[in-house]
Amino acid sequence: MSDLANLHGIKRVWDNAQRPMAVVTRWNNFPDYKQTLQAHSNSVTVTTLSLCELLLPKKLDIDQHLILGCTVLHDHGEPLTGGDEHIDAQTANKPILEWEAFFELIEDLPESTRRKFLRFFTLPYVRKSCATKLPAHAWHIVSELQLNHAVSAATFDLIERYDYLLSAREGYRLKVRNPEEGILEHCFKRQAPLLNKLREEVPEFGAVWSNQLHDELAELAEKDARGEYVNDNENGE
Repeated sequence: MSDLANLHGIKRVWDNAQRPMAVVTRWNNFPDYKQTLQAHSNSVTVTTLSLCELLLPKKLDIDQHLILGCTVLHDHGEPLTGGDEHIDAQTANKPILEWEAFFELIEDLPESTRRKFLRFFTLPYVRKSCATKLPAHAWHIVSELQLNHAVSAATFDLIERYDYLLSAREGYRLKVRNPEEGILEHCFKRQAPLLNKLREEVPEFGAVWSNQLHDELAELAEKDARGEYVNDNENGE
């Protein structure tokens, strides 16, 4: 493969990170929020670096390079398959369609880069029940990641759910609601139980998801449910 062909292969992924990620919005069940995939991709990278630093003293068997690569690429399948969809209104097999679309997106990358990008993108599927529906050629990647990087997959799960709460906390500051509930109220109800289970699975995750953080966010979520809002400086921030 020529150097120019390598450049063109990289540019396909590079292009996807530009306008497609910038025009697709997330949180469509809260349409006033309007967070783009590009904004999320930028901020979740900060979340990843921050949480990995908090977990560093715990000496967990995690591959930070793998986790960071996953963070950068994990949403690249969404603009290729119709955009972000809320879990309660998701197209059938959407995660599988995303994996297949990403596989096609990176097909012109240099072989070693393509293999690494595919491992990065596949890491979250280690913990998805839908992984059984992935193409047969994906299974050797899933199996290897399950065998050697189960804690890294759990760590990325922690990062994603923590980042949901960061987004919802910002939405609460902006008083984002839909007709049924506030954004922090909604997110805390869904994510806190899952974060609790992650902490039970990997007790070291308590360095990130502490009882204190749980309780303080629960209090804010209750205020959100009542339509009560506080200034950031009233929360010791």
